[in-house]
Amino acid sequence: MLPSHVSHNISKACGCLLLGIIAFLLHAFITNHDPYHCGELLTGGDWINSPNEWQPPKCMMRNYQPADLISCRLRRLTIIGDSTVRELFWATAHKLDKVGAEHAIHAVEKHSNVNFSRAGVDLNFIWDPFLNSSALHQSLAAHRSGGDNAASILVIGGGLWHAGNLGEKYLQYYGDSMDEIMPFMNPRWPEEMASPYTENFSTAPNKENLLILAPVQIPRYGDLKPERAASITKERVDPMNYYLRQLHLKQGAHVAWSWSHMVRQQPEAYKKDGLHVIGSVAGLQMDVIFNIRCNSQLSSIEHSYPRDNTCCNSYASPLWVQKFLLMVALGVLPLLTILAAKESHRLDLLPSRRVFYALMVVSLAACYCVFTDRTQIFYKLHKRYSPEEFMIMILVVVALGVLSIRRSVHPLIIRGQQATTRETDQPFLSRDQTDEWKGWMQFVILIYHYTGASRVLGIYKIIRILVASYLFMTGFGHAAFFYRRSDYSLRRSAAVLIRTNLLSSILPYAMHTDYAFYYFAPLTSSWYMIIYLTMRFGHGSNSSIRFLLAKVVVSAILVTGVVHVPGILEAIFQGLKVTARIHWNLTEWRFRMGLDLYIVYAGMLSAIAVIKMSESGNVMSQIQFARLRMLSIVAAFTTLGVVWVALKSITEKHEYNSWVPYISFLPILAFVLLRNCSRHLRNFHSSIFAWLGRYSLETFTLQYHIWLAGDTKGVLSLGLGRCWDFLLLTAIFLWVSWHVGNATSVITGWVVDPNEGRRHVDLGASRLDVNLPSHKNPAAQPLMWRYWLKMSAKMSVLREDLRIRLAIIVLFMWMLNLLY
Repeated sequence: MLPSHVSHNISKACGCLLLGIIAFLLHAFITNHDPYHCGELLTGGDWINSPNEWQPPKCMMRNYQPADLISCRLRRLTIIGDSTVRELFWATAHKLDKVGAEHAIHAVEKHSNVNFSRAGVDLNFIWDPFLNSSALHQSLAAHRSGGDNAASILVIGGGLWHAGNLGEKYLQYYGDSMDEIMPFMNPRWPEEMASPYTENFSTAPNKENLLILAPVQIPRYGDLKPERAASITKERVDPMNYYLRQLHLKQGAHVAWSWSHMVRQQPEAYKKDGLHVIGSVAGLQMDVIFNIRCNSQLSSIEHSYPRDNTCCNSYASPLWVQKFLLMVALGVLPLLTILAAKESHRLDLLPSRRVFYALMVVSLAACYCVFTDRTQIFYKLHKRYSPEEFMIMILVVVALGVLSIRRSVHPLIIRGQQATTRETDQPFLSRDQTDEWKGWMQFVILIYHYTGASRVLGIYKIIRILVASYLFMTGFGHAAFFYRRSDYSLRRSAAVLIRTNLLSSILPYAMHTDYAFYYFAPLTSSWYMIIYLTMRFGHGSNSSIRFLLAKVVVSAILVTGVVHVPGILEAIFQGLKVTARIHWNLTEWRFRMGLDLYIVYAGMLSAIAVIKMSESGNVMSQIQFARLRMLSIVAAFTTLGVVWVALKSITEKHEYNSWVPYISFLPILAFVLLRNCSRHLRNFHSSIFAWLGRYSLETFTLQYHIWLAGDTKGVLSLGLGRCWDFLLLTAIFLWVSWHVGNATSVITGWVVDPNEGRRHVDLGASRLDVNLPSHKNPAAQPLMWRYWLKMSAKMSVLREDLRIRLAIIVLFMWMLNLLY
């Protein structure tokens, strides 16, 4: 635990860093000539995984599927030029109908026009290697007129036939062809394409019709046939591209330079002839154009999340809920926080300044989520998996954990502001130990999400065990609490559920997602209710081990039926949809519940076993205990080895998921035994891991929007490079999570018991006669003051009855769902 003054200084530094970054990005956004990254799609990018994953500058590109192209209503797509751009035609045909495109390829002549139509999309390729045909001029004229005959996308490219067949005047002829095309180019389209599509296509045709020039294909010169290599040389290709570059800089020509970046120093991007690109590269080249032409339109149609196609796409205007949240976070709550600091201005009904500050922190965090993941101010990039990067991050985390190992201590007596402590033997799965366990697992899971390591089955297998470990601790902790304290009060359950769900209940309204999207909070809440009902039923007989085991078994059978028997969850979700307009993903929820269906019960049984053993009072001899400990250690290592070998033999994710519910408890119990097998291991913990463990719920939820991006599909970026982006944004992310975690605890305490979340104002005359009218003479009181006093007296029931407060919260959320 850091000293308070150090924590305060760190907090101020991170706050200043956050404000500085926001100011910098706002300035960059306002002054940026291409704030929606339409033009940048054409100018550059780099490979994530050549030749299959392309990263444009500063945004996330959509990989277009047949349904997307149909929804975009392209009408007609025309490609004019030589065989290099013909690859773009066939790549688009493959996107629409792979089998049909394969048949068509073998049915057409080599140098001829080709037509291919599917699902209302008409593809046309016009063979014009010298870019001087009448068909080209007709297409350009139609593009200018914007009528029904105009192509939604017109791509023109050539140059290699000029270099190979027109001798020394190749550049002059090529330049003449480009000069004839330029009058038809609209240099302002990137700005227009950034705005949402509000008009009907038929009333705004020029807005969506694109004219794109392809750069001259840079061959892989060493692979060219001798007859081609003699005339298609670097000395001829480069001047043509230089000419195009001048048209781009001086006249605003829209040239897809990113296509050249895709093949630069990428031998795997070419076919064997060294001239044409392979199908996957050509498909990505067309995806660049489709992202410019269709992204904003599809977003206006879909109205759904994840919002992971951020290139050339403007987010929807803020909804009234988001505007209200912004007003409350930036205006109302700061004002109330200031007023609450002055007792003379406070009403007895209102909470304390500490509560207002906590409400402001959570509201500002939600606004920051909107700011980062629902505007174009922060950049969003695709995830990149690198084994080396993943391992380096893990090793850094391990080093930090080892360096922060401390002895666990128990608070003994609090004297004033100082708390004396004592060193003592920690119990089985102590608080420090479970916080540490949550913390190091959270570090690994965060790295897993940031690097996109889910594509690696071996890492995925480990992460699934870690997630199951959280639920194991949920079962262990709550079952032990209910057994020992028999506290089944509404107050305790409300505290647990509000603390767990506060953040994940606010973000759906702020981010236009849904509660189930932040699946960990609803998952643990559901399991808490199952544990509560299981332990609550017949709790007077919980001292009977047979009765406890029978309850756990029956509960497991019932929950298995609810999850896996068709119709039960469907009825529940349909009821939520009808009564509260709640639209949750049933398939995803069934998957989440079924994936760790029995690990919570393993945690409950472990808690019962530990408690019963401690209650038995049997004292073993030192020799017996040493033998039992050695046997436990051997059994734990053997179990880990067997499970590792068994899991390694599973090569499919689907197969692994089917086994996880039945075997995840084995490595978890083995870890628990090893972690507690000696006094030394029990009594030491990593303070850094324990710190993060205390805020694991906040980091898990907030990572969706302020560390990752595109609703977890990408990562946020400041444009400073991957290393600096990671360091700065991680510091802010952890800082925000820390403050939100503390604020959530304060708000939870206030809701459960407002008398603990407010500072009472003494209504005695000795305190108030100085500032307020006499309470002995009601007539002497101002009318407004008398009104507030009456209202405060009537509303005091809110401080006394938790049921009414909870009912008001549920009613408020129900109304929001109906109006949202």
